[in-house]
This record gives sequence, structure tokens and C-alpha cells, in this order.
Amino acid sequence: MENKQPEKVSVSLQILLYLFFPVMIYLGHKVGKTPFYILIVLITTAGSIILQIGLGYLGIPYYLSILICYGFYLYFARKLIKELKLS
Repeated sequence: MENKQPEKVSVSLQILLYLFFPVMIYLGHKVGKTPFYILIVLITTAGSIILQIGLGYLGIPYYLSILICYGFYLYFARKLIKELKLS
């Protein structure tokens, strides 16, 4: 019997990532950089899919690709929060 726990974790992480996207776009709108943050959301979404497929062929767990996308996303979220504080 296989352990399904990593699969549940990866699905939860993916859902959380998609829930954060509208928040980032809204806050980007408040700063006046909506197109830039829409591009970040699109890159993160495409990157998640590409990493999932690419790392899957290498035998690397799916949730690791989502964590990489979270790192990318959190970097720009931190940058966005700094811009919000300055405005």
C-alpha cells in the first residue's frame, strides 16, 4: 500500500498557491503595477506545470516543484509588500 500523504500535501500547496494569485494581482493594482504582477502570476503558474512534468521525469516529488514556485512567488510577494509600505 502506497503512502498518499505527499500527494495530499502537494494538492494542498497547489490550492494555496492559486488562492494567493488574486491577492497578489489586487495588491499589484494598488501599487500601480498590475501588468507586472499578472506576468509574475502567469510565470509561476506555467513554471509550476513545467517543473511538475520535468521533475516528475527525474523522479523528484511533485510537491518539491510547488515549493520551488512558492519560493519564486514569495520573493515577489515580499517585494510587493515593500512597495506597499513605501506608497
